[in-house]
Amino acid sequence: MAFLVLTLATGSSGGDAKPARHDPDAIVENFTVQRLDGSGKLRYTFSAPKMTHFSDDGSGEVLYPHLVQIAEDGGQFLRNGESRAPSVDRARRRSYTAMC
Repeated sequence: MAFLVLTLATGSSGGDAKPARHDPDAIVENFTVQRLDGSGKLRYTFSAPKMTHFSDDGSGEVLYPHLVQIAEDGGQFLRNGESRAPSVDRARRRSYTAMC
């Protein structure tokens, strides 16, 4: 039974199976992303000094995110975030990342 669990968990039947490392595969610094509506009008701007992506689970971390959402009437909604230490609970981190 242990052999089956090891094979299913690691995708390998060898004794040299290593747990997946949570190393970044991409780092972007000082970036800005802008989203336009169908008519070409700016809807929001998302920026941060650093974003890191991890390929082992598809998660990402953003350092000090800054979001500006522009309403139909031209009003602005501003939101700033703080950096977070990586969480041991990757499922929770993926949920947090998806909300950002």
